Amino acid sequence: MREASCKRNAAKIGEQLKNGEINLVEARERLSKLGEPPRGWLDIIDSATVNSDELASLKLAPRLPLLGQWLCEGDYGIIYAPRGTGKTFFALLIAKAVSAGGHIGEWRAPGCAKVLYIDGEMPADLMRDRDRGLGSGNVEFLNHEILFDRKEKVPNMTDPQLQHAILGRVSAMALSWLCSMTYRRSLAA
Repeated sequence: MREASCKRNAAKIGEQLKNGEINLVEARERLSKLGEPPRGWLDIIDSATVNSDELASLKLAPRLPLLGQWLCEGDYGIIYAPRGTGKTFFALLIAKAVSAGGHIGEWRAPGCAKVLYIDGEMPADLMRDRDRGLGSGNVEFLNHEILFDRKEKVPNMTDPQLQHAILGRVSAMALSWLCSMTYRRSLAA
């Protein structure tokens, strides 16, 4: 995970150098620090804390839209409704539209993006049927039943090791959107 982070940061430094946002000396200095061992949290927080003026002057990359103008990279949302009202269908529709560069009504995806759908509630055969029924889009699935059948593991989303593994997978996939449909069974400690 750290290696992937270093690669992403190195690419970002190269892009900043190419765009003239930093000079060669700054780029070399930043690149040399990428391999340094992690520091304590106090140092990290101190170096990452900015005041209002600094925040206003930061050159921040725009968050790329994934679907319409309401779903962008880095967004977090919760779909909440009573049982049986279509939450899973809606989440799967979003996943399919984002992965295929499609649309849901007027909400259009600007292009194809990689999507991981973590499913802690649906039987695998029902998810397969829904996936087929909704058409194109290559969504990757981590389904609780398949996980148990293949590895005899139950996904506990509160487990830091599982969280770390999922983040590693997200990083390796260069993922654009992660959908996690879980409920009590997957959250039980």
